[in-house]
Amino acid sequence: MNIDWVDLFLKPSGRTGQKEFWIGIAIIVVINIIISKVIPAEMSLLSSILGLLMIWPGYCVLSSRFKDMGKPPWLAMLPYAIIAVGYVLLLLGALGAVAAGSAGSAEGMGAGLLGAGLGALCLGIGGLVGLIFIIWAGIGKGDPGPNQYGPPPGDPMAKA
Repeated sequence: MNIDWVDLFLKPSGRTGQKEFWIGIAIIVVINIIISKVIPAEMSLLSSILGLLMIWPGYCVLSSRFKDMGKPPWLAMLPYAIIAVGYVLLLLGALGAVAAGSAGSAEGMGAGLLGAGLGALCLGIGGLVGLIFIIWAGIGKGDPGPNQYGPPPGDPMAKA
């Protein structure tokens, strides 16, 4: 097995087999754990930026695996989109609750907290969808021959 690391993590083109996919996912998980455990809490902005930068390699690995299965690569962005909506709702809800609370509006504060709660729910759903997609991509069989996304992984003609 000869893995092209640049293609795996930085290029959403081509197709990725199951073994390469699981290796890529394992590396991304380890990097995310290192980011979350090594960077001190005082540097949470740096941790957040590095976490955001890890979205691209995650997308590349998952989308190329979906292409191997004959599925559209945009599916790999679905968990990220749900999580992004969750963060926006969480932030807007929390800000709305604080603003309403400082203005003395209990109803507004309740509405803001409801928005924040919906945001937290979206975060959980996005994480669950991401986990399901990873398992699906990891155990799903790839198309045995060429498909609309190119030749199968490991095909000597793939790099030609």
